[in-house]
Amino acid sequence: MLKKEFQQKISVPWENQGGFVNDTLAISDSINPKNSEPVTAHIPVKIDQNKNFEIIKQEPQAWINILLLGILLIYTMVQYLNFNRVGQFFLSVMSKSQANQLLKEGSLFKKWYALILQFIALSTISLFVQYVLGFYHLDNFLAEGFEGFAMILMSLSALWVIKAIAVNFSGYLMNTTDSSREYNNNMLIFFSIFGLMLIPVIILMIYLDKKIFIYVGIILWIVLFFLWIIRGLSVGMQESNFSKLHLFLYLCTFEILPVIVLTKIILEAN
Repeated sequence: MLKKEFQQKISVPWENQGGFVNDTLAISDSINPKNSEPVTAHIPVKIDQNKNFEIIKQEPQAWINILLLGILLIYTMVQYLNFNRVGQFFLSVMSKSQANQLLKEGSLFKKWYALILQFIALSTISLFVQYVLGFYHLDNFLAEGFEGFAMILMSLSALWVIKAIAVNFSGYLMNTTDSSREYNNNMLIFFSIFGLMLIPVIILMIYLDKKIFIYVGIILWIVLFFLWIIRGLSVGMQESNFSKLHLFLYLCTFEILPVIVLTKIILEAN
């Protein structure tokens, strides 16, 4: 979990009868020890190294509330000012012609609304990754709270920039600059849409604290990743300079291999 706090049953000697109900501490009524039935107060407890217990706050940390509120406000502003363009982003996932129509107006990397959507996507994906790592206890290498979120956000941003530069550089070497530009712009579209679609999933996941929404987010990523691979193949196959073998190696290097490497690094770090 984001707070890395856990509930645990503890045995505390009390004067009267006491027990544990639903992972909470049942405290007997010490005012009238002759009562046959104890009065219980259900208190979630956290055990630290000194074996002390304290009340756990179940609400999400304040910075998460502020972050999600900011994301919703910024997205609402972009949606209001560029309703048609945001709609085209969603349509571009299923329709390559819609994506090409966006590209006719110039590179999306130079459009302010596209960059803001990209920032929203990086933020929501970082928050989702942090929550999933914490849920499965794979976050030993991360700092807690906002610092851990910032680490993931900076790492994803750096990987995104490196990947975009590598695609442009390979396009320059192979004289396929137009396809590389189209590839990067489509990558921005798919990445942005995945981040936007994660917003309701993250809100439900954090505030309802249900494991099912983790699976929903992972399935959503798998589906969009599959669609993105198909789009990447479509962009690459239109280039006569690109053989199918080179295209396959290209996608494995820039899309599949990074996912495998990051997964291995996370598992080994824990």
